[in-house]
Parts: sequence; C-alpha cells; structure tokens
Amino acid sequence: MSPEYGATMGFFPVDKVTLQYLKLTGRSDETVAMIEAYLRANNMFVDYNEPQQQRAYSSYIELDLANVEPCVSGPKRPHDRVPLKEMKADWHSCLDNKVGFKGFAVPKEAQDKVAKFSFHGQPAELRHGSVVIAAITICTNTSNPSVMLGAGLVVKKACELGLQVKPWVKTSLAPGSGIVTKYLLKSGLQKYFNEQGFHVVGYGCTTCIGNSGDLDESVASAISENDIVAAAVLSGNRNFEGRVHALTRANYLASPPLVVAYALAGTVDIDFDKEPIGVGSSRDWAAKGPILLGVKAVIAKSFERIHRSNLVGMGIIPLCFKAGEDADSLGLTGHERYTIDLASKISEIKPGQDVTVKTDTGKSFTCTARFDIEVELAYFNHGGILPYIIRQLAKQ
Repeated sequence: MSPEYGATMGFFPVDKVTLQYLKLTGRSDETVAMIEAYLRANNMFVDYNEPQQQRAYSSYIELDLANVEPCVSGPKRPHDRVPLKEMKADWHSCLDNKVGFKGFAVPKEAQDKVAKFSFHGQPAELRHGSVVIAAITICTNTSNPSVMLGAGLVVKKACELGLQVKPWVKTSLAPGSGIVTKYLLKSGLQKYFNEQGFHVVGYGCTTCIGNSGDLDESVASAISENDIVAAAVLSGNRNFEGRVHALTRANYLASPPLVVAYALAGTVDIDFDKEPIGVGSSRDWAAKGPILLGVKAVIAKSFERIHRSNLVGMGIIPLCFKAGEDADSLGLTGHERYTIDLASKISEIKPGQDVTVKTDTGKSFTCTARFDIEVELAYFNHGGILPYIIRQLAKQ
C-alpha cells in the first residue's frame, strides 16, 4: 500500500525471497516457476548472483538511521509527524492553537476539565486527550512480525505487572492476515492481548476506515455533554477528523506497541520518558503511588513477590533488612534522611548484592538489594520498565 508513504505506486525488485514467500503462502512449484520466468523475460527479476547493472535515478535520498526515532502522527493528518518525546508538549499546543489541523482552541480555563460519569456502575472520568479508542489495525502495520510481537511483549509485561487498560477504552485487534493470529497463538502472546481487551475482531481495514463501531453510550454522552476532545490511537494510515469516529476529534497514528502503551496510559497527554503509565491492582498502585510521590527506594523485612517486581518496574530500589534486623531493632522511625551506597554505574550492581545504608542520625546498616534477575537492573537503569521497552523499540 504505497499510500502509507504518500506515493501512488511503488516499484521494487522481485528476487528469490519473493519467490520463497509465494511458496510459503501455498503457491505451487509450477506457479512459482511460471512467475519467475515471466519476471525474468520482462527484466523485472533481480538475481544477486549475477553481475549487476549500474542503475541511474533522478534523485537520491540519504537516511541516517541514527536519526530515526519513535513518533506518532496527528492529531488530524497522517503527515503531521510528532516525535514521541515531544508528544506531551505538542498536545498542549494543539489545545491552545486556533481550530485547524493542529488546533482545537480549548480555552485555558477549560483545559483541565474532568467529565465524571458512571460506566456500567463503575466510576469513570474523561479529560481532554483521554483515549477512548485503541486499535491495532490495517494490513500493512499488522503484517510486520517485529512490531506485532513487540506489541505482544508490551501487553504480556503489562499483565505481569498488574496493569490494565481502562474498561471504557474501546480496544480491538484486526490483523491483515490470519498468519498473524497463528504466530500470536503459537507464541502464547494472544492470550495477553485478550486480557487487555485486544480481541481479534476481523482481518484487514477496520478502525482506520471508520469501522470502529459505536462507543459505549455512557462514554459518548460524557464526551458530547462536556465537549471533551477525546482521542483515538490506531496503527492505521489515515486519521482525518471524523474518519475514525465522529466523537474522537484527536486521532493519532502509531505503531502497534505504542497503541498498547497509550491504551494503558489512557491518555495522549503523557511523556513516556518521564511519567508512569495505566491502572491496575492494589499491588500495582503500591508501586505507582510511591514513584508519583518521589520515592526512590523502599526498605522492608520482606516483599510480596509481585509487589517487589512492580517496584522495580517503576524504577524503585527494593531493599531488604538482613535477617534478625528490622526498623525496630535498628531504632529507625522513618523520619530520617537515608543515603544508599549504590554504584552509579549499572554494570557494577549485581542482583542480591549487599548495600550500605546510612542515616543523618549517624546509624549505618546493611541491606540486600532485591534486584533478583539481571533484566531488572536494566529496568531500573532506564527508570522503569515502560521507558526501557520504548527505548528498545526505538533502537529497532
């Protein structure tokens, strides 16, 4: 689909890999041989084992891969690219700007408006930028195994951390091919998509051409009655206002992993490099709450397994008192200022190592750093699991 990159038609050489694809997708040897013969006869086949002719082009474009960074497009046109690191600032500019391709003209005094409503008996709320549609859709994006498996790993980790997409976010998964479903099932990732509401609704174009279906009546009313600029995030190729859904004035195109990330965050008004994202269990909030309060480390006699993992996932250091010691035996009140002697270089930190802790009252004691596996050190080094995942995706 050359419209993905703004062209009417795309030309590319057919080679052995193309023929392999035809065989893998069920074409007979006779059919593949006929196709190869036709392409060779019309000088449309490239055999890299043969001497290559020097080709001349009318223009050349250089791309420095070091400059490639994660981005989204929107809120109203597919070519309005927004680097992910600038998304929060760009969103606030869109709220301020006069009505146009990059503006909604929301008065300053109304930008923090909160629309509270009941979603099937559950308290809910929407703000400007709240995500109400999150769709992994369109054949071109969902035929790329790397981004689909990447999205699968994001939902898997979200489930493991107790994160959950808000129930009023309309989620869907519409791969371009049944092959996608097969490898998601075989990899064990489809069940995690299902847990977050990304059930397979069909194959091919859905939300991107307006086939998103109705929003829940309570959500639709909250948007209309409070004049909320609601958002949709989809892995499609078109996002003109009114195309995705009549009630989503802001529509952003994003890769499948970012669709999941924004669904978990519940808003486009977020900086993934600096802010934690989604809601979950009480154990999850027991980690998110401290990080929002600026807590850097937690010292305890022991940790419940998932709670310890959640703390690391939020970039908080979990430390355990040594056997036979606790706050009472050491005379700690919790009002002290603590200095934790932890190496500044992540390569010098080891799972389960001893760490010296000193207080401003002159006390000193040793704790065990409860980074239990090496990958948790990577999460901590990046400030949490979500920044880690986003930066890993940016390297691809």
